[in-house]
Amino acid sequence: MSAIVLVLSVGLAVGVFVLAMVGRGDDSSPDVEVESQIWRRTTGEVISVLRTHSRMFVLVRYTVGTSLIQNHLAYPLGGAMPRAGQRMSIKYDEVSPARVVFDPSAHLPMPPQLPDPAISPARSADSGSSS
Repeated sequence: MSAIVLVLSVGLAVGVFVLAMVGRGDDSSPDVEVESQIWRRTTGEVISVLRTHSRMFVLVRYTVGTSLIQNHLAYPLGGAMPRAGQRMSIKYDEVSPARVVFDPSAHLPMPPQLPDPAISPARSADSGSSS
């Protein structure tokens, strides 16, 4: 009988110790996941934009090596929404390339806008001269 009480008391002590260690946590050690992130900058193509009452989400497509990745990301800036087909600066995690965030600090050059072929300078000059 005393052996059963001894085993139960040791089990209770170990259980209390484990719960105390788990509950205490160790805030002094750095987060390994955050410390190991290496972010790469690139540009992604906007596929679609979803605006909710308080936030905006952008579906963006970008390449990493030979892989084409498509993912949603939160667009934190207010004001003008990005358009479909527009390029935007993003950062992705090198270890896990599907983790992507908007990169407001990068100032990558935007591709030049091509003129609309339906509106040619010759056509607009002809319309102004006909009276």
